[in-house]
Amino acid sequence: MKKMYIENVVKHSRVFFVLFWLLAFYLVVPHAAIAVTITEYAIPTAGGQPHGITSDPDGNLWFTEFSGHKIGKITTAGVITEYTVPTSTSQLSNITSGPDGNIWFTETSGNKISNITTAGVITEYTIPTGSFAHGIAVGSDGNIWFAEYNGNKIGKVTISTACTKHTMYDFDGDGIEDILLRNSKTDDIYIWLMSGKTIKGGGLVVPGLPPDWVIKSVGDYNGDGKSDIMLESTSTGDIVVWFMDGAKISGADYVVKGLPSEWQIQ
Repeated sequence: MKKMYIENVVKHSRVFFVLFWLLAFYLVVPHAAIAVTITEYAIPTAGGQPHGITSDPDGNLWFTEFSGHKIGKITTAGVITEYTVPTSTSQLSNITSGPDGNIWFTETSGNKISNITTAGVITEYTIPTGSFAHGIAVGSDGNIWFAEYNGNKIGKVTISTACTKHTMYDFDGDGIEDILLRNSKTDDIYIWLMSGKTIKGGGLVVPGLPPDWVIKSVGDYNGDGKSDIMLESTSTGDIVVWFMDGAKISGADYVVKGLPSEWQIQ
């Protein structure tokens, strides 16, 4: 028994001795430091408070500005472009890259789930519950999932990545595609009438379109062979059509006033 006891003491002493020297080696021998370089890029909007960030398939990074109420895009070279969200008190939170090629984000105070195309076109969707939306992610089902902080719920946005019919932007009826533009700083609306890669005409449609008015779709709504523009007010739900003749609005009218927020134009 005494011999066995002594053997156990010796065995444990050897283990302790080995662990002691391993620890001493780790503490005394210098280790190679990992070289880390941090580069910072100031965003154009002072006090914008960048919050969430994600990447897109093109290699750019997209971020939310909580107090700036803007979406920012930064290239890996550090070039930043900002896009103003139509809801002026939105307080943007988290952001993710969607399977549809758009960038999806939460508007915490705006109570909306929104997306922005890589061309900078923003679409907002009002959440039925006063939710204080925060976290957002893409699910394995290909839909957008988000957390409702105040609503005490998890929300899902069902999206379709199926092939979509392309709508031709032909505002002068010549059978050639034209280009519709919106200035992200001034909200001026322009049309370029195209002939191949040449701008043959066009011009300013309206200056300073109120930011709560969002262009929802383009189509020939009066059958004159020229594309028209449908808009929606994110604050009132009003739907309006501009009947176009080139870059000029030949007429305009309400489609409906106060469309309930649960109804979305597709």
